[in-house]
Amino acid sequence: MPFETLTDNEKRIAFACLCAYVKGPFVDPDDIRLVIGFSVDMRFVHISQDIYLKAIEQWPTPSEKKAEQAVYNSLMVAAHGASPPSGMLENDWKRWFPRISDADWGAWFSVDRDAVMRLYKKWRGLLEANKTKT
Repeated sequence: MPFETLTDNEKRIAFACLCAYVKGPFVDPDDIRLVIGFSVDMRFVHISQDIYLKAIEQWPTPSEKKAEQAVYNSLMVAAHGASPPSGMLENDWKRWFPRISDADWGAWFSVDRDAVMRLYKKWRGLLEANKTKT
């Protein structure tokens, strides 16, 4: 599992991303109950709010397999490191994966966007490598 490969600092960043995504004002509360996510190959996956909450509760060692995907999606929101997949409208993408404003950033994160982007890319790489093994 990618969790074991994270440094303590990366774990703090990932945890902040999860908390911001689930508890922050960035995603409409009605949407978080219907959360969709994206796999690294940009396919829709269903990740329930319960999976996000369980990942936060069990941090730093979530046991749920979909917790890996929950972390990936919360990192994607924070880093905004991906463009909408083909066929998805830009407004829908912004609704589910909103960009966190600079004004809100400091309330949720103690690191800059570049640190989150690096972790997003690392996590994506770990998921991609894991996918090829299965």
